[in-house]
Amino acid sequence: KKIEDLPKLPLEEQRARKKVLKPAIDILSSNGEVNDSKILQSCALVKVDWFVTGDPDFNNKIIVDALSSIGITLLRMKELDSIISAGLACMKKYATKNTEIGKIPEDWVVREFREVSMKIGDGLHGTPIYDEEGEYCFINGNNLLNGRINLNDKVKRCIQSEFDKYKKELGDRTIMVSINGTLGNIAIYRGEKIILSKSVCYINTKEEYDLQFLKYVLTNNTFQKFIQTNATGTTIKNLSLQQMREFKFEIPEDIHEQHAIAKILSNLDSKIELNSQTNATLEKMAESLFKHWFVDFEFPNEKGKPYASSGGQMIESEL
Repeated sequence: KKIEDLPKLPLEEQRARKKVLKPAIDILSSNGEVNDSKILQSCALVKVDWFVTGDPDFNNKIIVDALSSIGITLLRMKELDSIISAGLACMKKYATKNTEIGKIPEDWVVREFREVSMKIGDGLHGTPIYDEEGEYCFINGNNLLNGRINLNDKVKRCIQSEFDKYKKELGDRTIMVSINGTLGNIAIYRGEKIILSKSVCYINTKEEYDLQFLKYVLTNNTFQKFIQTNATGTTIKNLSLQQMREFKFEIPEDIHEQHAIAKILSNLDSKIELNSQTNATLEKMAESLFKHWFVDFEFPNEKGKPYASSGGQMIESEL
């Protein structure tokens, strides 16, 4: 199908697609050489859009655009052999197939969480004995925040003997999901001293799957909609461990592609977190400056010195 035969997309969507494609083209055209690694990286960049949005019409315009843009880039470089190899590789990677969960890339597969994990379980169905001097924190779904376990001042603590009674097999391949009350919060276990409540589901993932990619499976729209739709209960919503084990999702069969997609999303998350930290710092600075100037009246006088501490006079306002 010729590009000109395809329906014109709205300008905003064209710009969005171009934004997705540009880094892929830059990878292919760098250093004047095209190889399997570059093709994999560029295809991973474009497939991020599919993975995050779950758009079933992904293969309509964007794939033709991608193949066309890659071909034009290589033509400009006069890499005729590369055009053939890259074109074949990209066509293979952008081809789709129908599955029980809808259209997915041809070289991806459908998996259930029980297939990619060694164990899926939850925490204590009860309450441990608390001790303010304890070094172990009793956490629930609210403590899973933005991919991390948030051990704030409100967390109840327990001593070693309670931990020994209720400890779970957690490790550097463990992902946690909130499945009771608060739904869909995600965190990766990083060695924290914790006891899990029943609202936390833990998934010990297999080595042959990328841990970060599986985390993004749980944070993307498809799973979040699934957990909200399928949770049961009138007062407190709950998703069962059986439902977690049977959740179906698409995943690249090639672990290198899993790595590539997860790395792109992880880099984006890092930038978002850095921007959030910067904004928080600027807000604190603004609050401090406001207090200094308009509460303590230490705004600069005509000589640039703090007004109140330099003998500035205060008068009653008619207001």
